[in-house]
Amino acid sequence: MLEGRLVRLRALKSDDARVSFEWRNDFDLVSLQGGNFLPVSAEREREWIDTAVKNDSNNLRLAIEVRDGGKYIGNVGLTSIDWRNRRGEFGIFIGDRSEWGKGYGQDATRTMLGFAFNELNLARVYLSVRVDNRPAINIYEKCGFRQEGLLRGHLFRGGRYLDVYCMGILRQEFAGDAV
Repeated sequence: MLEGRLVRLRALKSDDARVSFEWRNDFDLVSLQGGNFLPVSAEREREWIDTAVKNDSNNLRLAIEVRDGGKYIGNVGLTSIDWRNRRGEFGIFIGDRSEWGKGYGQDATRTMLGFAFNELNLARVYLSVRVDNRPAINIYEKCGFRQEGLLRGHLFRGGRYLDVYCMGILRQEFAGDAV
């Protein structure tokens, strides 16, 4: 278990599928992530959680809990970890909208980056984010991510193509205790 100031990152549990099933079937939430929305059955969500629980050596997916009370509010992870080049792709999903704007996303991001750089010995963490997802971009920038590129017309949503920023952070740029 990884402890942040506001959140705790823990292993996913099969029971989490009961909650995450609702999030994965919310068109607006899934669209913000950049993934393609397809309705997910409860069974399929349980299978995804069960696969994520196994955490193979190249993918680490964790649940985000609020430290005060232990409420499960989302998921965070490092995927496509490349051990030779010491890099991994960051992803976060705060599915519980009632918990947005409370600092949990920033704390979970900072906690995961600390683990990536200080325990996994990664040299670089990167991500992609829709250019119109300003709240997420603000969090990433506060945690030290920099815009590194633009993928023009990368996602198709609502009948139009959207741009995506590529962002990254290097170990030497990470200030784990910064707010």
